[in-house]
Amino acid sequence: MAPELWQGQGASKASDIYALGVILYEIITGRLPFASKSLESREIRPANPSTLAKGLDPRWDGVIQDCLAEAPDARPTDANQVIARLEKRPWRKTPLVLALILAIAGLTPPIRERVIDLFQPANMRLAILPMQGPPEATVIGEGALQDVSDRIRHIPSARRTLVLISPAEELRNAVRTPEQANKVLHATHALQTQ
Repeated sequence: MAPELWQGQGASKASDIYALGVILYEIITGRLPFASKSLESREIRPANPSTLAKGLDPRWDGVIQDCLAEAPDARPTDANQVIARLEKRPWRKTPLVLALILAIAGLTPPIRERVIDLFQPANMRLAILPMQGPPEATVIGEGALQDVSDRIRHIPSARRTLVLISPAEELRNAVRTPEQANKVLHATHALQTQ
């Protein structure tokens, strides 16, 4: 929870950005940014994610720390600003690299993931599980989860540290639980909402 919410202020874009910072920190490091649940007894800034996830591009440290800034006006103004800061700088494509990318893109998704893993294994395979709950909430939730999945999938990184398994892929494989995600899709982490 953003510090200003603890102080009784209302939710805002800034508090949503803070929550995004907490989620990104936990996805990347596997732990919450603050050990203490009490606002008074926790440290001002958590450890940089790169100290807990070796090989992480340093851009992630700055973006996540800015999202977790104590002052709301010190945080990025919206998610687009967060994404823009994480976007990879353009690089020159050689014909050989382009040919390899086109060849890999032509493979079916499960085979494509295995080929990519041979060259650069992922540190984490995140399954965003289909939403659980009443049917009317599930329809809206599934669209939101697919949108989040697509946005995370298109965040470029210098190193391939996260593979995102979409809700659509899980539905095709009848995966509904974290255990099934691990067994069927080899997910190392699962995000399940209700």
